[in-house]
Amino acid sequence: MDAFNAIGTAFRTISEENKIWRVPVVLTGISMAVLTVLGIGDDAELIAYRPDVAWEIAIPLVLLALLLRIPTFYYPTMAYKHRFNGEDINEGKLLRESFIGGLKVILISIVYGLLAGFIALLLLIPAIFLYLILPEPVSYVVAAIPAIPAVLFVLGLIAMMVPAYIWTEDFSAGMDIIGAAWDEKKETMVYGFLLMLSVVGIVAAAGGIVLMISWMGGGAITALVIGFIDGALSELANTLANVSGAEMFVRLTGRLTWRKRDEVSVDPDLLASL
Repeated sequence: MDAFNAIGTAFRTISEENKIWRVPVVLTGISMAVLTVLGIGDDAELIAYRPDVAWEIAIPLVLLALLLRIPTFYYPTMAYKHRFNGEDINEGKLLRESFIGGLKVILISIVYGLLAGFIALLLLIPAIFLYLILPEPVSYVVAAIPAIPAVLFVLGLIAMMVPAYIWTEDFSAGMDIIGAAWDEKKETMVYGFLLMLSVVGIVAAAGGIVLMISWMGGGAITALVIGFIDGALSELANTLANVSGAEMFVRLTGRLTWRKRDEVSVDPDLLASL
């Protein structure tokens, strides 16, 4: 099945090529470490760490932490595309490209997110209807029957939309993948389920490691360490989602690249005969 193959390929590729995840993992780790040291986020709450940092210092550091996150929205998918095409991954060059690319992805993700939310609402109408007309607690069980496939489909779809745009550099690709996903509803739902399990597993592992380290104390060093580890492992989950989303996009569409609607194919033999 394409869903199993996409997830399996993503795991294998990430394990074989550290250039796909090395830079974004480090960036997110540093970003989370900075925020945790400033006393921001769940990790800081976990160890009850509340430093007294002047706002003149805190604000620039928060902005720096957010800035470091921008390339991570773009980098893993494009790095995988280079790997897929047999090209060398120039980490420095790709990092520079990823700042602009990441900003574009953030803006485009807003549009895709609204569209995916609308699709989710339409697919959840049967579940909402059943929940409203049936008495509790029966309504929870019965409504979950149509809700679970709808949620899994939307999860699989969302995971492919942004990688489709990055892979093709075409905004319409993220919209057009909706049709391909709907034609392969079963594959998309299975992919959404497998991706959810994989991401939850990585996040749970990160949470367990962070919890064990938090028992060491609640100082700045502990905050720094758990922030970096939590950020790094969370970014591995993000990389897995991006790489598998790109792989699933290619498999569902059956194309290595996405041809734009206005692009015309010209037979080279025809040109040679003129």
